[in-house]
Amino acid sequence: MKNFDFITILFSSVIYFILYICWHQNFLFGKIYKKLESKKIDTKNKYLKYLFLFITIYVFVFFFAVFEVILSVTSFWDGVFFGFIIWLAFIMPHNLFLVIFKKRTFKLFLLDNTLYLLSIILIGAILAG
Repeated sequence: MKNFDFITILFSSVIYFILYICWHQNFLFGKIYKKLESKKIDTKNKYLKYLFLFITIYVFVFFFAVFEVILSVTSFWDGVFFGFIIWLAFIMPHNLFLVIFKKRTFKLFLLDNTLYLLSIILIGAILAG
């Protein structure tokens, strides 16, 4: 049975955090987000928000690792598949709900879910590999 590796969990969290931050910068999709967001993005307490973002990512990655241990996900491709299944079962339907009932734009849905899919597949592969 696979054990917890807190260094790998921390490393996966940092990778997810960096990908998230880069994704929202102007050199990737930041300008598109600014156009699609209906409200102005608040830049006050930016570092505190980044801290809370990292904590939530770490908690997500930790419980992702818990499920990988429970389900004995031990190979790279099993981790990729597990990440895809988690995205398909939980993340994508929730965000689709926001598009349908909360009137979010479909472009924003595509941008966010591409980020989530890439991130979750990546952490699944890192944690399992």
